[in-house]
Amino acid sequence: MQTMRDQIVARIERLGEGKAFSAKDFLDIASRTTVDVTLASLMLAVIRKRRFFKCLPGGLYQPAVA
Repeated sequence: MQTMRDQIVARIERLGEGKAFSAKDFLDIASRTTVDVTLASLMLAVIRKRRFFKCLPGGLYQPAVA
Protein backbone atom coordinates (compact mmCIF):
# COMPACT_ATOMS: atom_id res chain seq x y z
CA MET A 1 0.00 0.00 0.00
CA GLN A 2 1.27 3.46 -0.90
CA THR A 3 1.63 6.18 1.69
CA MET A 4 -0.38 9.37 1.30
CA ARG A 5 2.83 11.16 0.29
CA ASP A 6 3.46 8.58 -2.43
CA GLN A 7 -0.10 8.97 -3.72
CA ILE A 8 0.25 12.77 -3.87
CA VAL A 9 3.61 12.52 -5.66
CA ALA A 10 2.19 10.00 -8.15
CA ARG A 11 -0.73 12.30 -8.96
CA ILE A 12 1.60 15.27 -9.46
CA GLU A 13 3.78 13.20 -11.79
CA ARG A 14 0.73 12.12 -13.80
CA LEU A 15 -0.20 15.78 -14.34
CA GLY A 16 2.98 16.37 -16.29
CA GLU A 17 5.50 19.15 -16.32
CA GLY A 18 4.17 22.70 -16.15
CA LYS A 19 0.68 21.81 -14.90
CA ALA A 20 -0.71 23.73 -11.94
CA PHE A 21 -2.29 22.13 -8.90
CA SER A 22 -3.41 23.15 -5.44
CA ALA A 23 -3.94 21.45 -2.10
CA LYS A 24 -7.63 20.94 -2.81
CA ASP A 25 -6.72 18.65 -5.71
CA PHE A 26 -5.53 16.06 -3.17
CA LEU A 27 -8.25 16.20 -0.52
CA ASP A 28 -9.59 12.80 -1.62
CA ILE A 29 -6.23 11.34 -0.54
CA ALA A 30 -5.74 13.01 2.85
CA SER A 31 -6.93 15.79 5.15
CA ARG A 32 -6.17 19.41 4.29
CA THR A 33 -3.54 19.62 7.02
CA THR A 34 -1.76 16.48 5.81
CA VAL A 35 -1.85 17.68 2.20
CA ASP A 36 -0.49 21.11 3.19
CA VAL A 37 2.36 19.59 5.19
CA THR A 38 3.18 17.12 2.41
CA LEU A 39 3.23 19.80 -0.32
CA ALA A 40 5.40 22.05 1.85
CA SER A 41 7.80 19.16 2.45
CA LEU A 42 7.97 18.37 -1.26
CA MET A 43 8.63 22.01 -2.11
CA LEU A 44 11.48 22.19 0.41
CA ALA A 45 12.98 19.05 -1.10
CA VAL A 46 12.87 20.65 -4.56
CA ILE A 47 14.41 23.86 -3.26
CA ARG A 48 17.22 21.95 -1.56
CA LYS A 49 17.82 20.01 -4.75
CA ARG A 50 17.85 22.95 -7.13
CA ARG A 51 19.01 25.63 -4.69
CA PHE A 52 18.00 28.68 -6.72
CA PHE A 53 14.42 29.65 -7.49
CA LYS A 54 12.82 32.95 -8.37
CA CYS A 55 9.36 33.96 -7.24
CA LEU A 56 6.84 34.69 -9.97
CA PRO A 57 3.62 36.71 -9.59
CA GLY A 58 1.07 34.77 -7.59
CA GLY A 59 3.66 33.07 -5.40
CA LEU A 60 4.75 30.54 -8.00
CA TYR A 61 8.37 29.48 -8.16
CA GLN A 62 10.54 28.80 -11.17
CA PRO A 63 14.22 27.83 -11.34
CA ALA A 64 16.35 30.96 -11.62
CA VAL A 65 18.57 31.20 -14.68
CA ALA A 66 22.09 32.33 -13.86
